[in-house]
Amino acid sequence: MNPVWVIQIYFLGVMLGYLAWKTGSILTSLILHSLNNGTALFLTNYSDTIEPYYLWNNHVSPIFLALGAIALWAGFIRLNKVAGVVA
Repeated sequence: MNPVWVIQIYFLGVMLGYLAWKTGSILTSLILHSLNNGTALFLTNYSDTIEPYYLWNNHVSPIFLALGAIALWAGFIRLNKVAGVVA
């Protein structure tokens, strides 16, 4: 295992745990975990086609990072509203 992966695996685990706690079900976490693994599998199989758009100086493109951060933020805001928690 790559030691750098520990950081992203930790944060994914925390987010999925928070999601399971807020929704009261592990089903949503299971679905998002499957979506994450499916995305990784897709990117692995089609890396030659996607890498020019996804990578920037051998790192994830800032555009994709910004889109991911916005989606994460919006998802947590919506989850807190649905769960009845005032953000």
